[in-house]
Amino acid sequence: MSGLGRSGDGDATVLLPGAAAPPAGQDRGRRILRLVGWIQLGGGALFLVLAAVFFLDTRGFLARAVETEAQVARLVEHRGDNGLLYTPVFVFSTPQGTAVEVLHTASANPPAWRPGQRLQLLYDPLDPKRASPASAMSVWLLVIVFGGVGFVMLVVGAVLNIVASRRVAPRPG
Repeated sequence: MSGLGRSGDGDATVLLPGAAAPPAGQDRGRRILRLVGWIQLGGGALFLVLAAVFFLDTRGFLARAVETEAQVARLVEHRGDNGLLYTPVFVFSTPQGTAVEVLHTASANPPAWRPGQRLQLLYDPLDPKRASPASAMSVWLLVIVFGGVGFVMLVVGAVLNIVASRRVAPRPG
């Protein structure tokens, strides 16, 4: 009989069409899935907003940036979570002849550069300490990372919310 179900004690229970109550554990699991989905959506949106802020900042930097040749003056050694890390210090001269030293924002082991190595550097003439190696990855890294993570979080959040909102067909019997 459609719309009728049986409880454990043999009494017939009338259910409204399509309103079969999921087992308590299943309902709790759906709520948790939905909560995690919304957290993912919120986090994804936040990461995408940060990616947009970094994008606008990078675009402004590139509009003002001047390219020059720089040299790695030295490597600064420091301890990281996984051992020793090396951060290059770049040195270059502005058109006015002012020598500028810039501590790079990235560290690595093994070092990505060696002392004496020459490279193309972009710097802001209004703030020469703001400089970056002239490579797409160096300039756009934060936009790529935050945008990529934000996009993945949005997709995961949307999928979790879709899965959590699907009705489960009642089990026969």
